[in-house]
Amino acid sequence: MVLNLINMKKIKLIALCLVTTSAFAQKANQGNFTSEIGVSLASSGTTINSFGLNGRYFLLSRLALVGGVSGAYNKSTDDFMQNTDGTGTKGSFTNVSHNFEVALGVQKHFKGTNRISPFVGADLFNNFTGAKKTGNNANSLRFMDDYTYSEESKSQRIGLRAAIGFDYWIAQGLYFGVIYQPISVSLTTEKDTKLTTVQQGVSKTTITPGSKSLNLNTTGRIGSIRLGWLF
Repeated sequence: MVLNLINMKKIKLIALCLVTTSAFAQKANQGNFTSEIGVSLASSGTTINSFGLNGRYFLLSRLALVGGVSGAYNKSTDDFMQNTDGTGTKGSFTNVSHNFEVALGVQKHFKGTNRISPFVGADLFNNFTGAKKTGNNANSLRFMDDYTYSEESKSQRIGLRAAIGFDYWIAQGLYFGVIYQPISVSLTTEKDTKLTTVQQGVSKTTITPGSKSLNLNTTGRIGSIRLGWLF
């Protein structure tokens, strides 16, 4: 009997906390500024593509200017041994990639509920990517004695993309949100790619000319999963 009374008190206390939290789940309004951190996912939806920092200024209660920066750095190394039993000289192949993006856009918010604010939007983005591959006594597949490999590439992508999403206000001035990007159009500029190999003292350099392409991407992806604050 005593345990039942204690459990009932706990349930009432939890319910009171939830009601109180809901009451103080303030949404953004005209003149407010929000900042947020987030992760952007690759098109597969299972791999983190970049980390970002964004800000929003609400010109009106349901109209906001949006700006942000995001980036990522990845490095992986594969090791290869000269002999299958693990003896002999060691070779390695390293792959480094990075990207940086600046974006500026607008969001149109709808009434939603006391805690949920759905919106649609669009933004202009400028994305820079780079990659460098280096091998010492190895290429990307196997050990190669007295061999070095160096390849470097860069590209820039400028475009416009649409977005739909929502903010879920979980507490006073604190929200969680998701943005989905269903479509984008962009101009991609690939810089010249330089590949240099040296095998047994003989050097060879190959230059692959850069290119430009206009792309329409209709493969939607989760643009970002966000946690934000109201100022």
